[in-house]
Amino acid sequence: EIWGQEQVAHVLEGVDGSEWDRVARGRMALVRARMLSEAGDTSAARTQATDVASGLGRPSVDARLLLAQWQLQRARDLETVYGVRVLLLPVGRDGRAGAQVEAINMMESLTDLGYEQPLAFFAAAELARDRLGAEYVARGLFIAYAAAAPYEPWSQKALLAALNITPDPADRAWLKERLETNPNSPYVLAASGGPSAGYQQLEEELDLRLRALTQR
Repeated sequence: EIWGQEQVAHVLEGVDGSEWDRVARGRMALVRARMLSEAGDTSAARTQATDVASGLGRPSVDARLLLAQWQLQRARDLETVYGVRVLLLPVGRDGRAGAQVEAINMMESLTDLGYEQPLAFFAAAELARDRLGAEYVARGLFIAYAAAAPYEPWSQKALLAALNITPDPADRAWLKERLETNPNSPYVLAASGGPSAGYQQLEEELDLRLRALTQR
């Protein structure tokens, strides 16, 4: 019989009291935390990772990054995303942690700007999705842009992006209904595989506008 993640995690349960050195114990404890998470025992996984995070050295940094990743994946609102900085700032000298904090700071700035310049919601959504892995929050930001600027040509692109990261069937149906109200959008046409006049020009203009927002 092939062991599953839960069985292997159980075997590693005594890793904290092993005779390995501190770094090796920390690494194996994080292996166990990941296995527990994959087996569905998220509470035990967080407890294990938090214990490693309270220590010193590379395993502590890795544990904080892992906890941050889990928090971002579970995030259902902006404050949960912003709260990840509390985990990462103590190890901010690590390049990986510093990059995550920088991405969160930029996302927050863009989200605030979105109330004045709606396209900033779109830029914040891409950051949340691509650099932070916070797909639920990214979905909300894409929809926020489409709601704030329904007549801009990129609103349909935002709805398509939201659709691509929406697992719930009812939510997907709602987004598809929204897209069907503008069947001649170059983005809707491109998504359906048909000819899409003006698509490339829109993409080039969007790229320029997003660069201007993110480089402010």
